[in-house]
This record gives sequence, structure tokens and C-alpha cells, in this order.
Amino acid sequence: MSFNILYGGTHLGQPLEQTAAVIRLARADIVVVCEQGGNAEPLADWLGFTCHIVAAQPHRQSVAVLSRYPILETFASGVRLELDSQQSVCVFGVHLTSFPYQPYRVRDKAYTKKEEILDEAKETREQELVAVLSEIRPLIEAGERVLLCGDFNEPSHLDWTLASAREGRHFGLEMAWPCSKQVTESGMEDAYRAVFPDVCRYPGYTWT
Repeated sequence: MSFNILYGGTHLGQPLEQTAAVIRLARADIVVVCEQGGNAEPLADWLGFTCHIVAAQPHRQSVAVLSRYPILETFASGVRLELDSQQSVCVFGVHLTSFPYQPYRVRDKAYTKKEEILDEAKETREQELVAVLSEIRPLIEAGERVLLCGDFNEPSHLDWTLASAREGRHFGLEMAWPCSKQVTESGMEDAYRAVFPDVCRYPGYTWT
């Protein structure tokens, strides 16, 4: 489960237990929490989960991995979790830069060519994603199970396709968004699109 809890999950005055209740309702075994704001460990305590802070305060977009499974190993951007005595999974969390947010430029028609939008998206987030993928690639090559979760702050190229553009979605544009392309080119698969490959029947919003 990817869950941006917005400024620590208590920004609007709601108790943290409310966020814990949502996770329980989802019956999530593993949660990558974005904007944990110092509340990841208390949240894990409420759930009875393990917790590893990937990006800590004062980092504005702090990230944590919470899980009902034991942590075997930690990485700069994630953890290895013990599923059972024979199996493990590596889970990585990201919260990529949110501004400038290119779909707003598309919406507002504040561009001349769509390549401008894609170049700006690449410049905004590429290096952050490259750092995480540099950890992930060797694990994939070694045959490890790897999950990458979080808030990418960018749409997926698997959603903004020619077929869906022809149906009038996303302003009628096909866009090869760079972050999701980098991830799939690294050998990973979009979990939503693996289950629901028909982008017209199941539009989805798999980017956040």
C-alpha cells in the first residue's frame, strides 16, 4: 500500500488513530508512508508493525516503510522484509519532487511542444529516481522480489496512451512520462496495469 498521509496524518486536526484505522481497513501488510512527518513510528506502534524511516525530518517529503513482517536488512531507500523462513521481499519508498507539476502546464496549455513538458519532468525528478533505481537494479538482476511504492508526483506513461487520448482523456495527449518509463525499463512492472492492462476500460491513476 502507498499512502501519502499529508503532513503527518494529523494536519487537519484528526487523530493519528484515524490513519491507522484506514490501514487496518485496507488490510495492508506493507505500507510505504509519504509525508510521515515524524508520525511513522507512533503509527507503526498503533498497528503493531515494524518501521524503517527512509527519509527523516526535516526532509519535507519524509518517507517510511511500515510492515507486519520483520525487517532483515535496510537500504538507503528501503528494506528487506522476511515473509517466512524461505522468502523475503525488498520494498523501496519514494516521494519525488512535487513542483513544478507538469500536468498543470498541460491543463493550462502553458507550453509550445509537449517535449518541453517531458524535458521539464525529467529535469525535476530524474536524479531522485536514478538514486533509488541504482539500489534496485542489482536486486532485480539477482532475481530478488522488489516493490517500489510511493508518491511519484508524475503520471504514468501507461495511463497517458494514444488509445486513451483518442477517448478524450488527459487533454487528448499521449505522453511518455519519464519516471514511469525509467521504472519499467529497469525491469519492473506496473502492478495496476499488470492486472488491468486495458487502459480505456480501466483508466486508473497509478502515478500517486
